[in-house]
Amino acid sequence: MWIRAVERRIRADLLLGRYRELVGELQAPTVDHPSNETFQAQLMVVLYRGDALQVYARSRQALADEGLEPSQRLRWLQYRILGADGSNPPLNGLDV
Repeated sequence: MWIRAVERRIRADLLLGRYRELVGELQAPTVDHPSNETFQAQLMVVLYRGDALQVYARSRQALADEGLEPSQRLRWLQYRILGADGSNPPLNGLDV
C-alpha cells in the first residue's frame, strides 16, 4: 500500500516536471525494490538519457534473476529513450 502511494506521488511530481528533485528520491526505491517496474520506469524518465539505460539494464537483470522479462511498458520506454531527440521526456502514453 505504501509503495503504491509513493508511486502515485512521484507520478504527480513527474507530471509537474520536478525531475531534478526526484533523482535522489528515486535512488533508494529502485535499489530496495529492483523488480518494481514503476519505480524503475519513473527513474528512467527522470534520468531520461545516459543513466536511464543503465537503470533499464539493472532492472532487466534483476527480473532475469527471477526468471522474468521486462514488461512491454518498460521495453517501450527503453525504445523511446533510445530513439528520443532529447527535447522532452517520454511521458505521453506511459503510466508511470
